[in-house]
Amino acid sequence: MKSIVLLGGGTEQVDAIKISKELGYNTIVLDSNPLAIGRKFSDKFIQCDIKNSTEVFRNIENLNVNGLMVHAIELSNVVAEVSEKLGFPSIPREVAINATNKLKRLEILKKNHIPCAEFGSAINVNEAKNIAKNIGYPVVIKPVDNAGSRGVIQIKNSEKMEQYFDESIIFCKNKKEIIIEEYLTGPQVSTETVVYKNKCYTTGFSDRNYSNLKKYEPYFIEDGGDMPSNLPDETQKEAIQIAEKAIKSLGINFGAAKGDILIHNNTPYVLEMASRTSGGRFASHQVPAATGVNVLFPLIKMSVSDPISVEEFKPKFNRGSSQRYIIPNPGKIVSVTGVDKARKIEGVVDIILFNDLK
Repeated sequence: MKSIVLLGGGTEQVDAIKISKELGYNTIVLDSNPLAIGRKFSDKFIQCDIKNSTEVFRNIENLNVNGLMVHAIELSNVVAEVSEKLGFPSIPREVAINATNKLKRLEILKKNHIPCAEFGSAINVNEAKNIAKNIGYPVVIKPVDNAGSRGVIQIKNSEKMEQYFDESIIFCKNKKEIIIEEYLTGPQVSTETVVYKNKCYTTGFSDRNYSNLKKYEPYFIEDGGDMPSNLPDETQKEAIQIAEKAIKSLGINFGAAKGDILIHNNTPYVLEMASRTSGGRFASHQVPAATGVNVLFPLIKMSVSDPISVEEFKPKFNRGSSQRYIIPNPGKIVSVTGVDKARKIEGVVDIILFNDLK
C-alpha cells in the first residue's frame, strides 16, 4: 500500500483525505491544530507547522511515504520544496514561489504578454500613493503573498489610501509589501485546471457572483458562483486560452492551477493564477456537481506517481450548479435550525456551516 502525506486537516481538506483513503492509500495528515477535524479521518496524524517546509520535511522524511499534496491551501511552495528533497512528483520550487507571490507572478505574466492589470508595489503609504496616482484612481491594493481576498481593498483616492494601507499590509505573511493594481471592471470567472504530461485540462469554469459588491465595498466579497457560465461561448474559449497560456508562462508543468479571470472590454485579463486547487468547495463540490469531474481523484494519484487516464478530466454531464454563502448581519448567532431538512431538498448537494456554535 502506498502512503501519501496531505498538508492540512481542516474542513476543506476532509474531502481530499476521504478520497485518498477511498483510493486505498495510507493517508498521513499534518496540521498545526491538534483538534483538526481531518484527524479522525486520517490513518496517521502529525501536529506540526505546515507552513514551515523544514518542519514538514523533518516530520515525514523517515516515514517511507510516496508523495505529498495540499488541497485548497496556498502552500504549493512547501509541497514543492519538500517534494524536491524527497524525490516526489511536483512543480519546481521556483515555479511554486513565483505562482504564490503575486508580484513575481504579475511580473512574469507581463513579460510574457499575458493581459493583466497595470501594477506596481510599495512598502509604505507614500510609495503607494505615488503609484496609484500614476496608474489613476480607483485602484486595488493587495498583499503580495496572501489568498482568499484577505487585505484586498478598492481605493478611490489618496485619502482612502491613507485609511486602508496599513489594514492591507498587515495581511502580508513574509515581506511587508503590497501591490497596487489598476481597477478593472467586468464579469469574473473561476477556472480549475490540471496539468498532466505538460498538457492543460481545464475542468472548471464558473461565473463568480459579486451581486453584493456595493454592500461590502471597499472589500471584495465573492458570494459563490454559477455553472455553466452565461458568457458567450467564444468569450469562454478565449478566457480558457488565456488561463492556460498564463499557466505555461509561469512554468506550472504538473498538478493543479487555479485561475481568476476578468473580462474587461471583451478581453480576458488574468487576476490570479495559483499552483493549487481552488478552495470554497469549487473543486470538491461545485465542479463535480455540474460535470461529474472531481480533480482530487487524479491529483492524488499523480502525487504518488500512480497512472491516471485523461478520461478522468472529461465531463460526464452538463448540469446547472450554483453555490452561495449566507453572510449574517453583525451579531451573535445563537442557533441554526432546519439544516438537516434543507439537505434533503432535491437538488441540494450540501449545506456547510463554517463554524461550530459555542
